[in-house]
Amino acid sequence: MNQCPYCAEEVKVGLKPQSAAVLDACQKCLNIRIARAGTGGRWDAEPLPDNEDIHETISEGSVMAGVFAQLPEEFEDLPALPEIPRQIIGLIHDPLASMSDVADLINKDAALVLRVLRVANSAFYGGRVEIKDIRTACSRLGMRTVANLVLAVGNGSLYRSHDARFRGLMGQLWEHSIVSAHCAGALSGRVEQEYAPSLFLAGLLHDIGKVVLLDVITVKYRGPTGRLKESEDLLKHVLERFHTLVGLHVAQQWRLPPEFRMTSYCHEAPETSPDPQWARVIHAVALASKFAHAMGYGWEEPDENLNEHPSAVFLGLDPVQMEELRAKLEDQVNTLVGAFVFD
Repeated sequence: MNQCPYCAEEVKVGLKPQSAAVLDACQKCLNIRIARAGTGGRWDAEPLPDNEDIHETISEGSVMAGVFAQLPEEFEDLPALPEIPRQIIGLIHDPLASMSDVADLINKDAALVLRVLRVANSAFYGGRVEIKDIRTACSRLGMRTVANLVLAVGNGSLYRSHDARFRGLMGQLWEHSIVSAHCAGALSGRVEQEYAPSLFLAGLLHDIGKVVLLDVITVKYRGPTGRLKESEDLLKHVLERFHTLVGLHVAQQWRLPPEFRMTSYCHEAPETSPDPQWARVIHAVALASKFAHAMGYGWEEPDENLNEHPSAVFLGLDPVQMEELRAKLEDQVNTLVGAFVFD
């Protein structure tokens, strides 16, 4: 049907109909549904299996009921994905794009240039000779690496809290996102070629729902928050519970390609993917996040059986390969995180 299965609102997905089913967030009731290409260039929607209406899972009159009532307004007011990183996404998916195209785009923002060069000259990326311009950076590091630097640097401002009490949590989310992005990029050979350029950014943004929800609860929400601001454990529980739903809304609001909707919502449970086309990219992001936690970046307890994690098995990584990959990544990530510390 061409109506939301939860609230009967007309389905407007914002993507061209395609062969693969996608996840879509209803802007009216906030629920997540499966959208499939219908007739006449439209989308048809169906409920997610075993998925309850979000408003039936939250107690009426509770703090979270109030937060969710405010979320549509907050989604509308989300800061836009920075323009140059947005255009970079287009370039890394364009087979005709050149290093010069990337360099010319970055050079339009002097502040971004300075930060990208600072990271490019860090211990993680730096060579014997200092890089002084973006064209040299593209030549030395490669177009894909420089594009990933721009994406990371350009999104760093989203991880800043105006409430000093929660800057530590934002910092943990930022470090986890940077490490997950790097780990996801290392898995690009395990996904379909068309999605490989998306993996770094998908890893970077997979927990963006936590960032937005943390900011709403601690800074922007106008109602009473009860114990949420007093109990870090309770706050983390709420972020874990609802971040995938919020993350899909953010990816949709930013009009990112459909794979970002899938990774934002399904990385905690890849089996919830509505179509097998998205499985490998979702599993890659899920495993990248687990790698980051295993290396101490993030607040989740590390998975004791990471070598046998379902996503590792799905991607065809045996325990020996997992150990080799983990050792390689552990040698890199501490220096990597240090490169992205900004004043």
